[in-house]
Amino acid sequence: MNTNVNNTTTTENNVEVAALMAKLEALKAENAKLKAKRQDGPVKLSTSKGGELMLTRKDVAEWPARHTKSMWLCILANADSIREYITANDADLVKV
Repeated sequence: MNTNVNNTTTTENNVEVAALMAKLEALKAENAKLKAKRQDGPVKLSTSKGGELMLTRKDVAEWPARHTKSMWLCILANADSIREYITANDADLVKV
């Protein structure tokens, strides 16, 4: 029986396991960083008159009945920012 072959296989397996564990730890760190960056509070949108509009998840859930014309115009004016937010947080957003 050739024990050298078994030792090589065991060593290769240990290296593979170590590499996978390192990758797992790196992914966990990246995940934690992304979660910390995530914005759970209201989204602040700037109006054309220099004011600010705070838009919460509740506001979005109850649309369109509760939005005024000025609110809709503000939301439309900030469409690019909203798209960027959606792109950056795609994995965390609920898909219906």
